[in-house]
Amino acid sequence: MIGIAAFPGNWLGNFVLEKVSRQLFRWLVITFILFSGVYILWEQKQLLIIW
Repeated sequence: MIGIAAFPGNWLGNFVLEKVSRQLFRWLVITFILFSGVYILWEQKQLLIIW
């Protein structure tokens, strides 16, 4: 069942990756990682202030 549900996402992801340049993909990944890290730090700001 999970495989059936994952098929459209895999198909769409493969289609998009074929159209995106290597440099744009790298920029998107680095940007996502940066924002994820900032979000994690923001959520833990109370812990970081006490520590």
